[in-house]
Amino acid sequence: SDYTPDVIAAIKTKVATEAGVDVSRVEITITPASVNITAVLDDLARHIAYTTATALQRNVRKIQPSKEAEAEWTEMVMSTPSMMGPADFQAQCTPSYYNNEGDPTSSAQVGVFPGNCTDFNTFLGKWRDAGELSGMEIELN
Repeated sequence: SDYTPDVIAAIKTKVATEAGVDVSRVEITITPASVNITAVLDDLARHIAYTTATALQRNVRKIQPSKEAEAEWTEMVMSTPSMMGPADFQAQCTPSYYNNEGDPTSSAQVGVFPGNCTDFNTFLGKWRDAGELSGMEIELN
């Protein structure tokens, strides 16, 4: 399967790094359970560096995703079949973090980016290449 731990980590990190990013602070939340963790961190560092540098060049005080962008991202992730198996299968499993305590249909935790790590990096690259910081709310200094 293309849905490896590094792909899931990248998804979680994209959300984490864009959720309330302030140019003075960036949080990375990933699960270092991949043999490719160095590559994942490098990819994320490039994205964070671009976003931070662009924000600084534009005299941005605060940057964060718009509610619409969050909803669009969540819809895309939730509409992709889970790597953890169908929701009805997950619902029969012991309640846990991975199946949203027995309700897998209502949690982005069970959603995945619709592609592999290369697809995810291409997705981020196109966003950066557009140079618009689309989907972000920006407060200037």
